[in-house]
Amino acid sequence: MVVAAGYAAAACVSIWLLEIESVGAVFFPAAGITLAALVLVPLRYWPTALIAAGLTELTVDLSTGDTLWAAFGFAVANTVEPLLGAWLLLRGGPVGRLASRPELGRFLGWAVVAAPAVGAVLGTATIAAAHPVDLAATYLPYWAGHGLGVLTVGGVLLTWSRERGWRFRSTWARHLAVLSGSVLVTAVAFWPNEVELVYLVFPMLFLVAFRYGVPELAAVGLATTLTANLATGYGHGPWAPLARVQEPGIATLQIFLAIAVVSAWLLAVEIGARQQAQTRSEAETALRRRVQALQSVTEQLATAATSEQMAQIVVRDAIGMIAPIGTVTVTRPDRSELVSWLTAGHPAQRPDRSVTGVPVGGQAAAAIRQRQSIRLGSAAPAGTAPPLPVHLRAIGARGWLELPAVSADEVLGSLGFGFPDDRPPDPDTLAYAQALTQLTAQALERALLYERDHEAAHELQRALLPTPHVALPGLQAASVYLPADRAHEVGGDWYDAFLLPDRRIALVVGDVVGHDLAAAVAMGRLQAALRLVAAESAGPADLLSKLDAAVVSIPNALPTTVGYAEYDPVSRELRYACAGHLPPLLASAEGIHYLNDGRSTPLGVPHGVRSEAVRTLPPGATLFWCTDGLVERRGEALDVGLNRLATAAAGTDLLTAEAACARVVGELAGDPLGDDAVLLCVRTTDVAQSDEVVPAASLAQSTEWTTRPGPGGPPARPS
Repeated sequence: MVVAAGYAAAACVSIWLLEIESVGAVFFPAAGITLAALVLVPLRYWPTALIAAGLTELTVDLSTGDTLWAAFGFAVANTVEPLLGAWLLLRGGPVGRLASRPELGRFLGWAVVAAPAVGAVLGTATIAAAHPVDLAATYLPYWAGHGLGVLTVGGVLLTWSRERGWRFRSTWARHLAVLSGSVLVTAVAFWPNEVELVYLVFPMLFLVAFRYGVPELAAVGLATTLTANLATGYGHGPWAPLARVQEPGIATLQIFLAIAVVSAWLLAVEIGARQQAQTRSEAETALRRRVQALQSVTEQLATAATSEQMAQIVVRDAIGMIAPIGTVTVTRPDRSELVSWLTAGHPAQRPDRSVTGVPVGGQAAAAIRQRQSIRLGSAAPAGTAPPLPVHLRAIGARGWLELPAVSADEVLGSLGFGFPDDRPPDPDTLAYAQALTQLTAQALERALLYERDHEAAHELQRALLPTPHVALPGLQAASVYLPADRAHEVGGDWYDAFLLPDRRIALVVGDVVGHDLAAAVAMGRLQAALRLVAAESAGPADLLSKLDAAVVSIPNALPTTVGYAEYDPVSRELRYACAGHLPPLLASAEGIHYLNDGRSTPLGVPHGVRSEAVRTLPPGATLFWCTDGLVERRGEALDVGLNRLATAAAGTDLLTAEAACARVVGELAGDPLGDDAVLLCVRTTDVAQSDEVVPAASLAQSTEWTTRPGPGGPPARPS
């Protein structure tokens, strides 16, 4: 039915609109209908299509007054011709958009030239049997008209049948404008009889070929041919006199139009080939860049320790090779929330909470929960696109692809890619996005394992450090612990402050050599031993002597330095001793100086009698006691670091212990530390001022520092 309807309409164009049937089929678009039908349908439908075309030809001819035998002859000629053309054309391979030189050559050679030449023999014989005519003069118009019909009508049907629907829907207004313009230019070129303007069709067709390509040119070629023949049939243009006297030279009009269309078509094919070569080159370049970017990202991810570092690498260096907008979403180790990082230049997304148990919104949460990709907007297959959320449209996305990051059968996060146009992502882009997502999943697995180990080590360090449960009368106390091993935050430095049975206060700063797990374990055992011995000791010197015996039995505890003091809040008397440890720094209204007495060798090192010293602290004095990691720097004398500490402590006499501690560490901890560091800061107060007594539990709460600034950066702040 489709073939019959198209064939009848095309035949009517030849007969009734052009009014040249008496000359023969000068322009016969119906030939292109049958040829295109045979090329486009499977072989099993060929008999049906040929019968439909033959019966329609027979009906049209009989309705115009032809005899039955003449109508039958034309029906045979007009079915043999497309059958031969389609068979020869498909014999060389499948037919696509006629946009390549080999494909266009086969179409022109077999379908446009050879097959119409055979059909013209049968058609001319049919005409000669009915009327005495000049065979040579009849053959040329018949062949030219059928060949031009196959070129224009068949070319349009073959090229546009291969075009994707979304392309036409998005550019229909442009197509209409171009066709209208071509009709207008052709009408202007063929309207006057005196002034020859017909050559205007050449630049018009070349412009369309250069600007829009083969499909648009095929449609413009058909519009130009129809308009030119219509104008000629109504007596306009240089070929009108030939049409009125039925001269065979009218065939030159069809040849002229065919040459114009074929010339522009060849130009379009050549331009298309160059564009395809350029596109392939650009695609290869983009692929190389993507591969290089993927290699670079792989190297960077190998050094990323945390999920945050990993996510920042991906959004900074990887997502931009796929889409201008994107996100990396990571699940927290406890699965309590999602955290997203968005590419630069866009506001950060609010985390989607409660992944498990409670439904959450967002494409990232949906991809993680469902363990499958989410495609929205133009990124989804045609006809299945869910609406794009408002927050994605707000950042310029028209399509969105969310891929879950799965490793070891566990969903660890997702990657999102936002596309700003209506064109769906190509297969290469999808494959690269999947490869990047898998690489990210592997990096996420390593990062989450590291973070879990880091958290376990952090909890171990917190467990090893003291947690006093009583208040310290007459003292404000604060401390900071800075591990040199930032990967695990464990080490051998420690502090302590606790009440002795006689209401005196013990202050301890110690350093087990090393900043690893073994040093931390030795520190914990030594700290416990010190508390046990302190309750039965007669003073700092006696305590250090007893620790000499204990330290030998603790693995990895040698060598160890310890600074120990006992403070009486009533008399403000401080008895102190240092076993190889740095001296305490006293800052008061009287000045700043180190307490250098009461010194002896580190624990476990042979020595004589341990010594201790006594000092009465003035009201409002602040005592700073640190380990060497805070003041020592490689290639620098220790005295330089001690002077730096004294300078930092200047002007802290009016600050609380916590504020003084934060100020000193903020100035000294800016450079990378080569060893663990501890600073214990105590400030004397009136023991009767109970509202100023700081619970010792607060001491433990100030032992963790979350950031260490780089050179020139802001001072660290305690958590």
